[in-house]
Amino acid sequence: MQRLRTSLLAIVFSLCLLSFSGARPKSPPPETVPSPQPFSDLSFGWSSWGLSGSDKKFRNYASPPQNLYLGLSTILFPPDGGQTGNLWALGAAEHDFSYGGGATFLYGRLTGRLTVQRNRFFSPTPVLIPLSQRVTRRASVRYLISPDFALSYSYSMDLEDHFFEPPKDSLNQWTRYWDIGAEGKAGPGQLTLAYQHRHYSDRTVVRPNVTVRGWRIAYLLEGGQNLGVEASLARFAITQRGRPDNDVTSLALFGDWIIGSDTDFSVLLRRDSIDLPFIANASVRERRFLSASVRHHLYGWNLLLRATQREAERIRGDRSFVDVPRWRTWEGRLSGRLGRDFRLTLRGSAQHLSHFPVMTARDPRPLFYDGRRSFQARLEGGSPLLSGYFSWALDQYDNDARLLQMRARTLAFGVQYQLSPKASLFGEYAYENWTARSEMAEFPTLDSFLSNSRLTSVGLQWSIDRKTSLSLGISDFATANDNPLLLRNLNTSGSFVTASLTYRFPAGYRVSLIIAPWRYRDRIAGVMNYDTSLVLLTGSAQF
Repeated sequence: MQRLRTSLLAIVFSLCLLSFSGARPKSPPPETVPSPQPFSDLSFGWSSWGLSGSDKKFRNYASPPQNLYLGLSTILFPPDGGQTGNLWALGAAEHDFSYGGGATFLYGRLTGRLTVQRNRFFSPTPVLIPLSQRVTRRASVRYLISPDFALSYSYSMDLEDHFFEPPKDSLNQWTRYWDIGAEGKAGPGQLTLAYQHRHYSDRTVVRPNVTVRGWRIAYLLEGGQNLGVEASLARFAITQRGRPDNDVTSLALFGDWIIGSDTDFSVLLRRDSIDLPFIANASVRERRFLSASVRHHLYGWNLLLRATQREAERIRGDRSFVDVPRWRTWEGRLSGRLGRDFRLTLRGSAQHLSHFPVMTARDPRPLFYDGRRSFQARLEGGSPLLSGYFSWALDQYDNDARLLQMRARTLAFGVQYQLSPKASLFGEYAYENWTARSEMAEFPTLDSFLSNSRLTSVGLQWSIDRKTSLSLGISDFATANDNPLLLRNLNTSGSFVTASLTYRFPAGYRVSLIIAPWRYRDRIAGVMNYDTSLVLLTGSAQF
């Protein structure tokens, strides 16, 4: 399935990046350890994709570096009169990149941070479309007026050019956001004040420009060490050119009570009042939310029980009342040890919808799920030599009025074996099966549009000696679907091999060689297939 492939490729790319990027140094608290010394960490490398086939599918989720590139580079400035700072950069200007820096002044009372990040991406389509990209700039400042009270300010600008396969319209949009806040001790409790401003603009006029302004105030009062109550009030105004103004007011109350050493009770009440006068059909006027939970510890087992109720009061465009759909959810979790070496976790939830929303379509039966159920069991543990886990989950969605039922069964297990103090093997298998039935009995049925998927992964981690390490990972996945509409991305398979060899010099330098032959196939849309023999040669140095 699409979700499975997204997770798989993201993990593979992350492993590649981690193989050649050094860790960012963190400045420890000056009161516990000596102040950090200035140094620079520089990472660089060369890569070749060896790609044949669809580069858009290969680069759908991330783009590895190509040719000569700059990896993660960090410069840490020395403390000077209570001031210190750092600069860091990941990537090069022609690829995905992230730059940033931070500084502290007045021995930590004043801190600031600035980052710039760009990501380029493709939509997985055989149609020739321009390259999409997203650029985000963020800045923040925080100042401690006293040890118990602080002021903060943050700003961000998010620019995105997103191109789609026709006939879907492309987007050229930007979002500017800033907020200012204060938090700290006020009287017997903790006070939080915040003001937010967000403006969205679409230069292609596909979506309307929107401005959201609002403020929030919250106060936390603690009654000793066993009781805490927090109340908050927030109000936001939503404005669009040529339309009436809209506003949302939210009032919330949260309480947490430690009844005893083994029992904790918490409750949350929230009420949202919504005024959207420009909506022509039915809209939500008020939302009400109530949640209560109990946590209890008994003989090494932890139990969580939670009950929630959510209501949405709806009105018509003429402001007359329509209905109040109500969702009630019961959740539970039980976890504890089975003997010395194993741990069992059971999770379950059930949701029921009553007071169905009125449908004004030709078929008046509800289009909402009236029931959702889920259950998961996970067993994990073992010995230092052999350990693993086993997980089974069931998710079910029901719409009784339309005789609809959808089920997803997920099975996953993994094992890790310690070959020696320096080497270990691991393996994992996951399978997801979807079934569905509805009132439509003739082909194609609803079941024909749901994909099953499997994922198998094995790997090796080996510290050959104190200077040399080797890692090997192999992943294979496949998705299956009747696919009566012959759509792409539903009948796919892929195999990904990633091998990394790293050598560390006595002076602290490091070099790595990564070889990653990958293969992807789409049985319906062969134009999306690709083969690649990715080679990365990286190095890093500190000075």
